[in-house]
Amino acid sequence: MKTSNKERVKKLLYDISEDIKRSNQTPAIVVSATHSGAGKTTVTRALLAALKAKGLEVQPFKIGPDFIDPMYHSAIVGRPSINLDFWMMGEAGIRDAFLRWSKNADVAVIEGMGALFDGANGTGEGSAAHIAAILDVPVVVVIDVYGMTRTTAEIMDGIKAFDPSVKIAGFILNRCGYMESVAHKNLIRAALGEERWKSVLSTISYSPALKVAERHLGLITTYENSASDDNSNLNRIAKQICRMLYYPSSES
Repeated sequence: MKTSNKERVKKLLYDISEDIKRSNQTPAIVVSATHSGAGKTTVTRALLAALKAKGLEVQPFKIGPDFIDPMYHSAIVGRPSINLDFWMMGEAGIRDAFLRWSKNADVAVIEGMGALFDGANGTGEGSAAHIAAILDVPVVVVIDVYGMTRTTAEIMDGIKAFDPSVKIAGFILNRCGYMESVAHKNLIRAALGEERWKSVLSTISYSPALKVAERHLGLITTYENSASDDNSNLNRIAKQICRMLYYPSSES
């Protein structure tokens, strides 16, 4: 019998983490980044759209108390996006909320806040890495590689080695060249070498149209963003990310 799209995607997400595969926990991924503004929300929205397009029931989450990013999540998947905040909920509350809200979903996508390892007062407390460790969920790290080639390797190596309790599933390279051009991607691939390139799950081309307007407290809300209903550019990125769901590390 031919495997359905839904089953192929679920199998990939289970295979990312053996611990999740052996448990009854809904397969999940944390989307984090090297710094704020690297493209976490763009990648999260595109991943939600890609999974939804494959017929999956997707439960989104947002680390921290942010209420704006969850608006964008819910607009895509039609389900409330749930906050996971360490200071308000503690470890037990985070685990309970995650299990309760994800139990009827096929897959969960958790958007981080800020940079991967950055928590309270210069510590890792409450960071995306901390929440990922609490839930035992692997992390996809977004790297903004605009104007970068070989340094990408150093960043990847450093993130993988920094905290052994955090499972790095792979990397998504954002702003990797302009549309219809593979020149930048090929330079990075040559600089990384084939072994490191296996950790690159997807690349996203640079497009000013993907930028969501911001102000001092973050993104503008969906109600204020007249472009939030136009998913043409987001769907294009979702198609790029679909390669990650089926053929990780196989981009040519």
